[in-house]
Amino acid sequence: MASENGVVSGLARTSSFPPTPDNWNFIWSLFIRLYIDEKKTLNEVRRILDQEHGFRATKKICNQRIITWNIQKNYKASEKEEAARILRTYKDDGFKDTGKRYPAKVPGRNF
Repeated sequence: MASENGVVSGLARTSSFPPTPDNWNFIWSLFIRLYIDEKKTLNEVRRILDQEHGFRATKKICNQRIITWNIQKNYKASEKEEAARILRTYKDDGFKDTGKRYPAKVPGRNF
C-alpha cells in the first residue's frame, strides 16, 4: 500500500488541498484505524497522515468528516450495554464474525 517513500499509493505528496472526496475515500480505513482502533487524538492522526502519507487536512475538515462518517470514540454506559445486548443477540442467532462491522445501531450510532 505504501510506495518507496512511505506515501500511500494513490496519494502523492502534492495531493490537493483541501482533500478531494476521492482522497477521503482512499484514506478512510487508515483514518479509522488510527483514530478509533489505535485511539490517537485527531491532531496525532492529522500529523501521521501528513508526514507519512502526504495527506493534509485541517482540523475543521477532519471534524466534518468525522460527523459525515458518524464516527464515535466515546459511548455512554447505557449505549455500551445496549451494544453488548445487540451483539449477544447476533451471536445467539448464529451471526458469524467476518471481521466487518456488525450491522447494528445504538441510538442512531453505528458500531
